[in-house]
Amino acid sequence: MMLSTLLLVPLVAIITVNFLEPLEFLIGVTAIVCFVGGLLRMLYALLMEDEYPVTEANQVAGYAAAGIPQVDTFARNAALPPASANPATGWRPRPNTAEIYQPPSVTENTTRLLDKEDPKNR
Repeated sequence: MMLSTLLLVPLVAIITVNFLEPLEFLIGVTAIVCFVGGLLRMLYALLMEDEYPVTEANQVAGYAAAGIPQVDTFARNAALPPASANPATGWRPRPNTAEIYQPPSVTENTTRLLDKEDPKNR
C-alpha cells in the first residue's frame, strides 16, 4: 500500500489539476491515506498475524495425495547396470598426431634472451 502511493499520488494530481481544480485537497488526502494505511497494515501484520500460517493438505491448491509407496523401486534403480564384458567394436584407431608441428614453449625464447650478454649491464 505504501508503494501504491508512488503511483496513485501523481495520478490523482494529474486528474485533479486538469479536471477537478476545486478538489485539489484530494492529492494530500491520497498521499496521507496510502502512506499511513501502509504503515498501519505493517503494524497489524507484526502484531496480529501468525509468523507461519497453518495450512491443511486439503486447502493447498493442486495437492494430490501420494499413491501406494513403492519401497523397493529405489533399491533396484539405485546403481548403474553392471559393466559389459564385451568391449565396443567398430571404433577407429587413434590418429597419429606426431606430424603436427609443436611450437616451442614461451619460456625457451625468454631463457635464450637472458643468456645473452647485454652491453648495458656491464
